[in-house]
Amino acid sequence: MGGHYGVDKTVAVLKTKYWWPHVKRDVSEYIRRCAACQLNKIRRHKPWGQLVPLPVPDTAWRHYSLDFVTDLPKSQGDQGNTFDAILVLVDRFSKYVRYLPVAKTITAQGVADILLRQCFLKMGPPDTLVSDRGSVFTSQFWSDICFHLKINHRLSTAFHPQTDGQTERQNQELETYLRIYMGYRQDDWVGLLPYAEYAYNSKKHSAHGQSPIRVAFGTNPKGFDGVPDEHWLRKPLTSWAEGGPTPELRRQVSHRLEEWADISNAAKSSLEKAQRTNAKWYNTSRLPLYFAEGDSVLLRSKNITTNRPSKKMDARYLGPFTVTKKIGKLAYRLDLPPSMARIHPVFNIALLEPWHEPFKFAQFKPGPIQIPEDVSAGDRYEVEGILEHRDTTARGREYKVKWLGWPTQDCTWEPEGHLDNCEEILAEYLANPKDVSRVRGGNRTAQGRPMATPTTRRQTRGSERGRGRKGKL
Repeated sequence: MGGHYGVDKTVAVLKTKYWWPHVKRDVSEYIRRCAACQLNKIRRHKPWGQLVPLPVPDTAWRHYSLDFVTDLPKSQGDQGNTFDAILVLVDRFSKYVRYLPVAKTITAQGVADILLRQCFLKMGPPDTLVSDRGSVFTSQFWSDICFHLKINHRLSTAFHPQTDGQTERQNQELETYLRIYMGYRQDDWVGLLPYAEYAYNSKKHSAHGQSPIRVAFGTNPKGFDGVPDEHWLRKPLTSWAEGGPTPELRRQVSHRLEEWADISNAAKSSLEKAQRTNAKWYNTSRLPLYFAEGDSVLLRSKNITTNRPSKKMDARYLGPFTVTKKIGKLAYRLDLPPSMARIHPVFNIALLEPWHEPFKFAQFKPGPIQIPEDVSAGDRYEVEGILEHRDTTARGREYKVKWLGWPTQDCTWEPEGHLDNCEEILAEYLANPKDVSRVRGGNRTAQGRPMATPTTRRQTRGSERGRGRKGKL
């Protein structure tokens, strides 16, 4: 009957009939530990977690971030292809951007092909790549591409797009440009992308005070306003003589290289200064908080759908969950129940709240978390055989799985833990890894999935009991 109101109202009601020393302190502690209040009340404090910027790169074309702008009106390209999304690629050092039209339904293979043709074959593959946790970037095919190209792929934590805030901000600027220049029918934006790309790359960037083109290539473009850049007014490099490069040519080349190095050093210093300034202002509205392994925490339910009828009236927090590992400085891995197996268990601290164990005599106890089957249940596919294996640093030993009814090009690399109920197939492979004749039809299934979804493929839910043995969820 108390209504779970705050400290002042609860104390005021108690004092009408009761009193004891330190009554307000005791009431405050009881409410702080109340399970119902912890799960359902809005938090009024500043968000947790201070800014931890990504390391400043040393040079251009080594560190990229990428994201998609989706749900755009359909627009046709020069070859007649229809697009409704844009792949935005940003070089984190120079801030040089690429706007690549794609279809919203693009696969991991499609993204890899575009990046290879448009970027990697021109500037080489990067050292690091930052993206969100979209299905394209979490697929096994994309993991294989990064593995073979030696790209360190950094994924954002679940439900926290601020990890790649640079690209998110870039998306907003691109959308603003297109709104201004698109026609009334909004079907001509594909032809505008090269102009939007040039307009952004040729203008001074606030992070380092220079244009992305100048930082990336060492010079500014001529421009289209009739006023050439001062760099273009200089005399061209001396021509090669028959006997090889002249001392004058060597001097000019050396001067240009030194000038480019000065541009890069100035850009890096400006980026580091910008990061310090951003962190200073960002942290004024944030609070530091740290958890240790074994601590109990609550998870914000904003991005998670449960089986309850109304999301509006659902609990604001789920849990408590146990912290199993700290990831970096601001993310934590949680021990989630089986019903949340399809949700990535690493979360930014901004989505967490400390759990205060209620008093033993408290009546309210948190109930089990029920997630709809289409969120928690995994698809099952029949294993035909294992073709080869490899040892990785991140996931240990992986096996290349041939799925029954799928072509060889759709084989995927699966960690050993996904095959723990396929003992016979695994034993046959380990007995003779070079014998591929053992690949045959079977009724064993495992966790994982090929790169595309077939229209006639029999699929099973993880909770169903079909023929054969089920792999691990």
